[in-house]
Amino acid sequence: DSSGTPGDVQDLSDTDDQAISPRVATDSSGNLHVVWRSRGESIQYVKVDSSGTPGDVQNLSAAGQESGFPKVATDSFGKSHVVWRRWNGSDKHIIQYRAEFNIPSNSTAPSISGTATPGSVLTCSPGVWTNLPSYTYQWKRDGSDIIPATSSTYALVEADAETQVSCVVTATNPAGRTDAESDSVFIIGTPVNASRPEITGTATVGNTLTCDKGGWEGRGDDSIIYSYQWKRDGAAIIFATSSTYALVEADAETQVSCVVTATNSAGSTAVASRSVLIAGTTTPPGPGAVAPVTTAPIIVSIDTTPPVIKSLKITRRFSRTSKKTPVEVTTSKKKKVKRGATILYTLSEAVTVQLAIERKKRGYKLKQKGKKKRCLSNTKKNRRKLKSKLKSKYKKKQLTRKRLKREVRKAKCTLYENRGTLTRSGSQGKSKVFFSGLIGKRKLARGTYRLVATATDFSGNISEPKRKSFEIVKAKKKKAKKK
Repeated sequence: DSSGTPGDVQDLSDTDDQAISPRVATDSSGNLHVVWRSRGESIQYVKVDSSGTPGDVQNLSAAGQESGFPKVATDSFGKSHVVWRRWNGSDKHIIQYRAEFNIPSNSTAPSISGTATPGSVLTCSPGVWTNLPSYTYQWKRDGSDIIPATSSTYALVEADAETQVSCVVTATNPAGRTDAESDSVFIIGTPVNASRPEITGTATVGNTLTCDKGGWEGRGDDSIIYSYQWKRDGAAIIFATSSTYALVEADAETQVSCVVTATNSAGSTAVASRSVLIAGTTTPPGPGAVAPVTTAPIIVSIDTTPPVIKSLKITRRFSRTSKKTPVEVTTSKKKKVKRGATILYTLSEAVTVQLAIERKKRGYKLKQKGKKKRCLSNTKKNRRKLKSKLKSKYKKKQLTRKRLKREVRKAKCTLYENRGTLTRSGSQGKSKVFFSGLIGKRKLARGTYRLVATATDFSGNISEPKRKSFEIVKAKKKKAKKK
């Protein structure tokens, strides 16, 4: 101490160890940092606090590496820095270094910036950390990892609409790792059309047509603004931008349609009505005319019969191939392959076919604020929400473990997540499409899926959807032939 009185002698190394070359350094807090070389030729370190209590002895180098001549120093933060010499196994020696670290600690949580709409890019700021970590990132959708989304930025896709997106930052240093999650951000999608716009009124010159906007869903923002544009034979009619339109002589014997554009905070979606053939007016005879000429009214003929997908088949179980499936091509014959699947369907007329690939997932029925019950994904957050609702529904004594399991089982549901859509044009009769298990260049994970086929004819009529389930499995490895 300051008076020169020595304290008790303490054994820092093992009593059986032939420790040599001890070195010591002190920090600003009065702690001692001691290093030495052990009998096993490894470098050992211990920290003795200001009260004289030693911590655990740590091996900084492995035994048998012929390490020696350790040196120790401390910095202004009270951390130790140790260097030593090690034989590299041949005829040379190398210098090694080790610093003292504490596990990373987060003082300010990560945060997300950017526009929360599909097509935009979000950026994850790691927040404020101590102890000099490096960072890795993982983006989550409704509590589940988005694969692969492991950079500090994430480009939002349509699957993110009406979900909660967050990012988890993992801070790592030699002492360990710590996770911290940002607040979730609700992603608003652009409006989706549920029922197509329709034109009503008498389709003859001089009358007024009305464009009904159809049905729309706001996908997180129901404050939708609608705008209209009338078209004649596919070209926009100038100044015809209201929900009604008075037909003029120039419209006679042309196809008139209206386009409704729905806009919310996420963006706009435009959908056109079916076109209507406009009839001319009767030409009245002038005074003193010898032979009045009349023009017969033109009969309006609108194709309102939807196409029919008479049959739909797909290979029930198959593995992926290395070939990619183009997203949009004309149907053509494909050679048979050992892997992948063949989609067969029969059409009632020439149409454009959309083949949606949906992943089967387990979920729970939950009621959201201001909305009806819907099937939400199976995440920790949704499971906690379900259990808290059950606890508020029942009294503490009534909600036994058995009843809780039964109620959770009742709330289970199945949902399908769209993983991509293939578009094909097909003629009347049977058509065949090869599916490799890839959509473009993106591989589909192994699991259970559903194929949903819909057909749209040239008048815009949409068929009833046909559905078929299939499973993507792991490819079997070929066994090597014995010679």
